[in-house]
Amino acid sequence: MRWAALVLFAAVLAVAPARAEPGDAYSALIYDHEVAAQCGLLTPRVRQAFHAARDRLAARSGLAAAHLKKLRLKAIVAADREYNNRGLGGYRQWCAGEGRGGVTRILRAADET
Repeated sequence: MRWAALVLFAAVLAVAPARAEPGDAYSALIYDHEVAAQCGLLTPRVRQAFHAARDRLAARSGLAAAHLKKLRLKAIVAADREYNNRGLGGYRQWCAGEGRGGVTRILRAADET
């Protein structure tokens, strides 16, 4: 009986909507930028889009500069760890998928006003 209750509770948590934190989009953008950088996918257009989106998200978040710095560092470390987890040659598929996806998200975020 306890297992059934635990399974039900886990299922409810899995489908419950998560409350977005003010820095979530900011952190995701930083992560995408770091992945794109590590994959050699940064072009002048992507850099410009990143800076515009980053500045806009930082301003909209209402978070203090110190908190944004913590979010930025966590995102950079997460991207670096993920890159290191890929092993010899494994980063190629990661870059083709997550790296190119990150570039697309950066460009899209810059277009959102």
